Amino acid sequence: MTAGFLLLLTTGLLCAAFALVALLIKVVQEERTRLSSSSKMIFPSIRSSSQAFPPSAQQPSKRTSPLPKPPVPPTKAPPLSVLKSRKAPVHAVGREVEAKLLRLLNGNHATALRLVQQAQLRNPDRSEQWCWEKVISDLERDRRV
Repeated sequence: MTAGFLLLLTTGLLCAAFALVALLIKVVQEERTRLSSSSKMIFPSIRSSSQAFPPSAQQPSKRTSPLPKPPVPPTKAPPLSVLKSRKAPVHAVGREVEAKLLRLLNGNHATALRLVQQAQLRNPDRSEQWCWEKVISDLERDRRV
């Protein structure tokens, strides 16, 4: 077989496929018009498909959004003066390190603990003092940008 013959065969098959698709489209359109005209004769009071069901049976066109969630109150960190007045630090770190981290986080004690815990998980072989200092240095580094 030559390339020309294969090209001619492929073109013929494509033309036949397009003719079949065109015929199917024509048949579907004729069937739709036939069904729509026969349904008007059977149900003359119904003019559109949206009126076929009572409004209560129809689905709402617009979804209602769920009720908004109530805001979660922020966790209250003890004021810096309370933290400074403690005799011993809460953790095995010096008061100065703890106070410096809290100053960097605007007194948010919960965030400080979370960041230190993450540092401890990433560096299990390091001391708690080192983790506190690491969090402080990371915050200072990130804020220099």
